[in-house]
Amino acid sequence: NNIRHTITDHSCEKYLDLERSFEDTDVSYVFGTGPSLDDVFNIEIPSDSLSIICNSIVKDKELLDHLQPDILVFADPVFHFGPSRYADKFREDVVQTLQEYDCTALMPERYYTLLVGNYPELTEQIIGVESVGTDGFILPTHERLEVRGTGNIMTLFMIPVAASLTEEVRIIGADGRKENESYFWEHSDTGQYDDELMDTVAEAHPAFFRDRIYEDYYNEHVETLTDIIEYSESQGVDVHSMTNSYIPCLSERR
Repeated sequence: NNIRHTITDHSCEKYLDLERSFEDTDVSYVFGTGPSLDDVFNIEIPSDSLSIICNSIVKDKELLDHLQPDILVFADPVFHFGPSRYADKFREDVVQTLQEYDCTALMPERYYTLLVGNYPELTEQIIGVESVGTDGFILPTHERLEVRGTGNIMTLFMIPVAASLTEEVRIIGADGRKENESYFWEHSDTGQYDDELMDTVAEAHPAFFRDRIYEDYYNEHVETLTDIIEYSESQGVDVHSMTNSYIPCLSERR
């Protein structure tokens, strides 16, 4: 319990630092890993905006140089905290990204000690956020550093954090799923690891893929994404998609 309180206090202090750093920032850019992320090189990202990246975007140096990330978020127990070579390479790239771009990482509190224990030099750049079961949504603050537990990084961290820190959220690379897709959805060529590393995830966690009904997961994601966007808008935050998307709530806000 004492350890958990220490982690929570430390993370709340670090989130307060973010609130202070971006108190005069109006716009945040949220970058998903869908195919339209590759279009981002044609979009100028203002230097005075907040840039939030996720997941495998950490693999590509050219992309990172263009996005100049302020916040990195990741949360997946299989792809990010598992024993596969994919997860190992991901963690290596996380360390390099945090060191090179001096950005802050937000991750689930339950994995905080695991990551900080292995990379103590990054303690000042890592924030652990608790996921809670609740019917409503939460925009995290340093006073209540919580989010509603959801199954996707966009709805778990990206939009709640962006909406808590800025008045406008611009989303890039959240394409969604074509009809008859055989996997979760397609990914950006730039922001995705190669098939050889992906195969190591399937070998390490066969049931994760075998027992997954992708269409059900997607339908739940679309519903949750719609709800968190509408909640953010009810709190005075404008949300837009800057790239094409199959997800109705994003295509309507193109």
